[in-house]
This record gives sequence, structure tokens and C-alpha cells, in this order.
Amino acid sequence: MIKLDDMSKLLIIVNLLLLSFNGFSQSNIKVNSTVGQKQNFSHFLERFSEISVPFNYKKELYNVTEGKIRLIDIPVKDAVNYLKLDNNELYINKIDYNYDNDETVVSRVKNFPIAHLKFSLNDFEGIIYRMNTGDNSDSTFVFLVIFDLNGHFIDKIVVGERFTREDDWMSFVFLDAKHFKIFKYETNWANFRKKGQYYYAIDKNGPFTTVSVADFIIEDTGKIKKVKENPKQFLNHRVIDYEQYNADNDDIMNKY
Repeated sequence: MIKLDDMSKLLIIVNLLLLSFNGFSQSNIKVNSTVGQKQNFSHFLERFSEISVPFNYKKELYNVTEGKIRLIDIPVKDAVNYLKLDNNELYINKIDYNYDNDETVVSRVKNFPIAHLKFSLNDFEGIIYRMNTGDNSDSTFVFLVIFDLNGHFIDKIVVGERFTREDDWMSFVFLDAKHFKIFKYETNWANFRKKGQYYYAIDKNGPFTTVSVADFIIEDTGKIKKVKENPKQFLNHRVIDYEQYNADNDDIMNKY
């Protein structure tokens, strides 16, 4: 027969074993959860084309227009989980006019983001995705998103845009894993005057465009921070001439 003291010792041993087993199980759950997160994140990244820093985004867009890279839609689930988008961004109202019935027809259509580039930034992962900005518009925003290595969202910023109007444009270059520049092109309105409904150049030899350059860093936490806004520079041609990479014009992005 087991004495009371021996029984107490046995119960203590059993409880310790149970605690150890539970701790081991919880540890396994955490490990499996982390592995699962990494696998899901890797699957998400497969839609993006891999690139190394440094790079000039205008040159990468050239590869798209030449058909060297095919852009893929990002599914709703991934857009919500990784890009933090909501239904009002993923589905937009499209307005059409029915001339037969003399009425306006509003329909709900998908507006999914498009995967473009992915690149390693030391302890982080960066992606570039593109997304239209509204109803019946060819305006597009280009976003940079920073994740940790497990796929947790850290920060996001607009790094490029293309508007329906042709007096405004934005693009960027990555210098290294921590530094990038955003270039904002705008019409040099100081060289135009309005006559009636139209604008006419004062000096037909230009400059027709201004470009502002902002310097950014990715901090040790993965957060994006603007560190410098540089003075405007003047370019000879119209904004539309700087939308695509052209080694023969005076675009200041060409040196990157």
C-alpha cells in the first residue's frame, strides 16, 4: 500500500509531467503557427516579380509595357490580410448612362490591387503594388508596403501615381535597402498664361516641367520616414514626356 506521503509525491510528479506536457504543446502550437504564417506569406509573395535594390521604377515599368513582366491581381483575402484594404476600396461604383432609357446606371465592380515587385530589405520584405483610384478613371496609385519576415504589416506609402490629367506624375528609385527617393513632376505653371479656356506657353523653349525630389529612409523598426524635401528643379519638356524611361531626355531620374 502507498503511504500518504508517497501518494503526495506521486501526485506532484504527475502534475509536473502534465505541466511540462502542456508547455511543450503550447510551444509546438506557437512554432506551427509561425511556420504557417511564413508559408502563407511566401505564397502571397509568389505573385510578385523579384528584384534587387537598387532599382529605378521607370525602368521596371518599361519591362511591363514591353510585355516582359505580366502583372497579376491580388485576391480579396490577401488584399485584406496583407494590404489592409477594405470592401469600399476593393469594390467601387461604376457609373454608366443608358441613353435608351435616359437614366444613370450604377453597378458595383471589382477594383483589385495588382502585384508588381518584391525585394528584400535586410530584416524586412518590401513589395510594390498598383491600384486604380476611382470610378471610370485611369488614375493609378503605386504603393510601397513594408512587412517583417513573417508577413506582419509595418508601413505603407504612395510612391507613384498616374492621373487622368497629364500635368502631374510621380515615380521613385530605391538606392539601397534603407534609402529611396520620390520624384514629383508637375507642369511649370509659371511659364503658362490662360487665354480663354486654354493655356499657352510664355516661353516656347521651356522649361515646361518642375520636379521635386523627397528623400526617405526605412528605419530600424521598418517604419518609413521622410528626411528631406529638396528644392524644385526645372525640366525642358512637358510632364507627359517624363512618364516613361527615356535615356535621351533631361529627366533627372535617368542617372539612377
